[in-house]
Amino acid sequence: MKRKKAAIIGTSNALMRDGWVNQTRAAALQSGWHYANRSIGGSSSLLGAYLLATDDEVRRADRIILDFCINDQVFIALGQATLNHVLGHYASMFHSLKKQKALDRVLVLMFPPQKVDDALFESLCGLFDRIGVRYMDMRPKISEWLGATGRDGAEAYSDAFHFSPALQQHIGELILQDLVTPDAMPGKDMAFRRWLFKRQPLGLVDLAIEAQGQERCQVGTSVIQRSAHRFSQGDQFHVSGALLLLAAHIWATRDSGVVTVRGVDQGFRVHLRRDYSGLFIFDSIFAPVALAERALVEVRNDLTAPFQLMRGQKSSIYDDTGSTVEIIALVGASYPPAQLGEAVRDRLSAPRAASSLLWRVRRFLLSRRLAGRSPD
Repeated sequence: MKRKKAAIIGTSNALMRDGWVNQTRAAALQSGWHYANRSIGGSSSLLGAYLLATDDEVRRADRIILDFCINDQVFIALGQATLNHVLGHYASMFHSLKKQKALDRVLVLMFPPQKVDDALFESLCGLFDRIGVRYMDMRPKISEWLGATGRDGAEAYSDAFHFSPALQQHIGELILQDLVTPDAMPGKDMAFRRWLFKRQPLGLVDLAIEAQGQERCQVGTSVIQRSAHRFSQGDQFHVSGALLLLAAHIWATRDSGVVTVRGVDQGFRVHLRRDYSGLFIFDSIFAPVALAERALVEVRNDLTAPFQLMRGQKSSIYDDTGSTVEIIALVGASYPPAQLGEAVRDRLSAPRAASSLLWRVRRFLLSRRLAGRSPD
């Protein structure tokens, strides 16, 4: 039996040893589905927009599963993103999916953290309803699971952002059930679709790196297999190919490192750390950095303050011997995501246009009228 491929683009809940992917991978294989897990812990919906814009393997998958809701809320709470950023990222994803005729193959997972941002949920669900893509709101499903198993709310989470192993198992079963017997496609607002797809998408790209005598290497983990550019303390290179720099995807081989972009209209530094598996990919959202035609980038190590790790330990990431970083991608765009997101948000809040059914009836009557005209 030829297996179908489900491309999973998400965050740490899809990567954990007791996460929903690992707990249901064997059952998925028995049901004819292979999980291609491209998730990266700590990432945001910007990663999804980038991969769907640049990665043909992901776009050709039989199903595409997206999961960024928890981390997007974290970035918003930290002040590193706004709701407009997130809406812009999803709008860009839908542009890429429509281009590949894959909107009917996507499933968006709406995972809630312990403290839910209802505004984010309502805006995103509103966008999905208008576009007509399938999504799974886990809030009522988690409540049903708690009631059916007699557990309290605290037993649903291992911490503020990660589900307990028991709930991960249940979530994996729900997702696999949807893969095997998907729900019918939802309705769509054709007027909203036409409006959105006439707008310019973000145009996310991997910036070109130019360096003298650059050393290429392969980054290989259970999460990612990519070619990378390796640089050491003090190395300089140029980047080009887009107007804005949005994020850096970087493998840190040491516990320290700072990438500083110079020759731009504002400062930008990527702080790197090595934690857990030793892999850290920076995919934060920040004010887009305007790039010169060929912006100068330098790898530096000038951060001396202790860095607070997620698990409560402190680690000084200052290392006077310098650091080595391997740059997998520098994500550029044609304009800020928040600009597209703001337009989407305004459109969502405007009075809804005539229903798609009414539009189809009018189009049908018009075609009948035109067909009935006698030729000159």
